[in-house]
Amino acid sequence: MSDSDLENNDLENNDLENSDFENFALDDKILKAVKEMGFKGATPIQAAVIPHVLENKNILALAETGSGKTAACGVPLCQLVDTENKVAQALILVPTRELALQYATELQNIGKYKNVTVFGVLGGECIHLQRAKIEHGVQILVATPGRLIDMIYSQYIDLSQIKTVILDEADKMLSMGFLSDVSFILDCFVQKYQFLMFSATMASDLKKQMLRYLGEHEEFHLNVTKKGPDKLKHLQYFCDFREKVDVLEKLIKDKKPGQSMIFCASRIECEKLQRELSKRIRSVDYLHGGLNQNLRTTISQKYDKGKIQHLVVTDVAGRGLDYKGITHVFIYTLTKDVDSYVHRSGRTARSNREGECITLITSRDFRTLELLLKRVDKPVNWIKAPPSQGGSSSTRNHQESPQRQQRERKDPPGLKVTEKKKESTKADSAKEDRPQKPKPKPNPSLLKPPEFKANLGLKPKS
Repeated sequence: MSDSDLENNDLENNDLENSDFENFALDDKILKAVKEMGFKGATPIQAAVIPHVLENKNILALAETGSGKTAACGVPLCQLVDTENKVAQALILVPTRELALQYATELQNIGKYKNVTVFGVLGGECIHLQRAKIEHGVQILVATPGRLIDMIYSQYIDLSQIKTVILDEADKMLSMGFLSDVSFILDCFVQKYQFLMFSATMASDLKKQMLRYLGEHEEFHLNVTKKGPDKLKHLQYFCDFREKVDVLEKLIKDKKPGQSMIFCASRIECEKLQRELSKRIRSVDYLHGGLNQNLRTTISQKYDKGKIQHLVVTDVAGRGLDYKGITHVFIYTLTKDVDSYVHRSGRTARSNREGECITLITSRDFRTLELLLKRVDKPVNWIKAPPSQGGSSSTRNHQESPQRQQRERKDPPGLKVTEKKKESTKADSAKEDRPQKPKPKPNPSLLKPPEFKANLGLKPKS
């Protein structure tokens, strides 16, 4: 595509008013399912992408989190599938197991009246049972790269009739180190196929690496100048790191969220925080990549059904997952990855719903806070500001203030400083009056021979 073509496809929400799915000439069975799922109309990304998918064009679509990318590819896929053919005709690659399960569930709901069979191929489950399910008949596969490669090597899967390949959350997958895996999978296809890439962001270097698979394609940038959902409110709370659990408890009790997601930096911190919060508030569980797959699936499903109110997570839940009940996101530990903040905060205020993202800020987080607020194009909005600073001041002033106060406490003014200087002067003069011990002469036997320096490539002194 030319640069002018790309500019023409930079879309804003008001460029594509919500369209009716009936405008896309879809099967009545799909329209019935979509209506039952609560879709009132196609979102801008769906309105832009669905016609091109139905026309068998390659697509790169960049859209904000929560914009409806799953249905943008799921609806046309279910339309194109031949249900009389019991082999895999479409493959969707996603970075995490939770996203794979959610994808498979949503596409199964879209295609249920048309009898489309969707199946998730992911690690942590019995590969032999997965093979049996595929052999029984599956039209759409949703897979994580690792398990799919296992099945390819074991010759447990036939990809010869795949007509469409979709790479979702492409930037996350490639940044997680899946580039070689994705390339291997795509190179396994000998037949021509339609290739679709969906992502919230896309670095230019990653895009260049995928161009050989995209070839001639249509490209859509939805809200490229937009930094997050319109109804997402970004808030910050300054506290000492030793007070973070107490502060989080207070915020949860004050805000009374419908459901909340609490982001930690590591699995250990995730479990430790969950244990502590469970002593103080009800309905708290945790989710991270170290749990076995059955437990991860159970926790995810319970949270989706509202049986768990507060879920403490790592970034395994930071991409793509859509839990409709989340009203608040709490960032317990702020990471230096600004993109991570965008996706963490994007777990709430999805599909035009309201939501709040509250970040706990310590004195070491000011620089990162400044960068992420610049990224989301939002001003600092303190629930509790740092000492002696107003909520409208810059984060850099907040960073310098505690240091300045510490210097003032260490350097009392006036006479006390003079007395301290006098005391130190007397002590120094007393040291000078003491007889100095002669310095010992070096022992020649302890000196290194010239060969030692020569071995290091140094010239010995003559």
